[in-house]
Amino acid sequence: MIHDYDEAVAYLEHLVATPVCNEPGAGLARARLMLAHVGDPQERFATLHVTGSSGKGSTAAMAAAILRAAGYRTGIFSSPHLEAYTERIAVDGAPIAPSDWTRLLNRLHPFVEQMAGGALSGYTLGRPALLQVLWPMAALYFAERGVEVAVVEVGMGGRYDSTNANNARVAVVTNVSLEHTQHLGATVAEIAYHKAGVAKPGGIVITAAQDPDTRAAIAAECAQQGATLWRVTPGDGGEVRFTDDEAGLCIATPARTHGRLRPGLRGRHQNANAACAVAAVDALEALGIVRVAGDAVSRGLAAASVPGRLEQVADDPVTLLDGAHNPDATRALAATLRELFPGQPLVLLLGILADKDVGAMVEALAPLARAVVVTEPPWEGRMGQAHTVAHAAERYLPDVIVVPAVGAAFTAAQQRARDLGGPLVVAGSLILVGAVRALVHGQTSR
Repeated sequence: MIHDYDEAVAYLEHLVATPVCNEPGAGLARARLMLAHVGDPQERFATLHVTGSSGKGSTAAMAAAILRAAGYRTGIFSSPHLEAYTERIAVDGAPIAPSDWTRLLNRLHPFVEQMAGGALSGYTLGRPALLQVLWPMAALYFAERGVEVAVVEVGMGGRYDSTNANNARVAVVTNVSLEHTQHLGATVAEIAYHKAGVAKPGGIVITAAQDPDTRAAIAAECAQQGATLWRVTPGDGGEVRFTDDEAGLCIATPARTHGRLRPGLRGRHQNANAACAVAAVDALEALGIVRVAGDAVSRGLAAASVPGRLEQVADDPVTLLDGAHNPDATRALAATLRELFPGQPLVLLLGILADKDVGAMVEALAPLARAVVVTEPPWEGRMGQAHTVAHAAERYLPDVIVVPAVGAAFTAAQQRARDLGGPLVVAGSLILVGAVRALVHGQTSR
């Protein structure tokens, strides 16, 4: 019996720290077993499944906002969280209450213990990992709350991810780049194979991936599953097309054309994510799952927001948080910062986890900065490369310091930004963004 939310979090974090059997498909099999144990709640609502190397959080948030604007009770399952685990499970924009979190974990806890202890007859896959417990909890909550459509983010990959135990007939692969190579493969084609596994028989898959090998892998999976592929491209060339000018964003899907859209999320890189989200909603409608008026699309896109994605959290200095955590995402962030702060003395607070491509990420961001403060994202086991990040940044500017503790680093970066009279941008890891966001909330609550 788990008695309260703090004990629930401690138990879940123990699952992260305990060794687990990682045979291909084992995690998905464990999730399916737990879902079956509680009556397969994922079958009681429609699912839109979203994967991709970057942009999946923004795409999921925009799709969910459109569905809410259209009047649908909408769940969203996302990862990672920024400040509290409860952020990962929400209905109509409201995170699950800590009491419900604890109650639902208690529904699964005895079964998890049986799995871990080898007490299930014929079962040999060991204890489940974190997301293999969280997805069944989310599915239970969505079913309880009468959710009509759930927008579900993949944790990692797609084919063998626990969230692939669903009934989704529409899926999105935002894009594919090198990430989690120790788990997903050493090439974009190998990684695309994992992400393309979200395709379902007779469904529709939307992708904004432009790399030919990536598209070929996704197309091959769609052909095998009998699924239809909608390719998202700027201008002409794909089934889903988008253009952007002073009149706003225009998105044309096989179903209809949406004009004069103004997404609430900042940055031109969000146009492709918005096109994926709008196409996904149109695909749900094409399959008879929802009916969405055109004004719900424009209202939903305008209302969508994602904490930690170009989120301004302070004015003195102007402080932006962005969870860019791979080369593609940092390049997109850099392009947006050039638009927002041309010629201004920008200060970076940068923290990158140990398994990321430091050189490419620093190359994207450091040339924009007048000063860089490097810190360690607070994730035990994936820390320890602050000095590597600093050495990489020193190739582009001399004003680079290392402050390992996040609180002290944030204070130093704030002061440097005030001295220079420019904005402060926190980037490199969602873990770092969450830690800084908590610090900001602590400052403003005093």
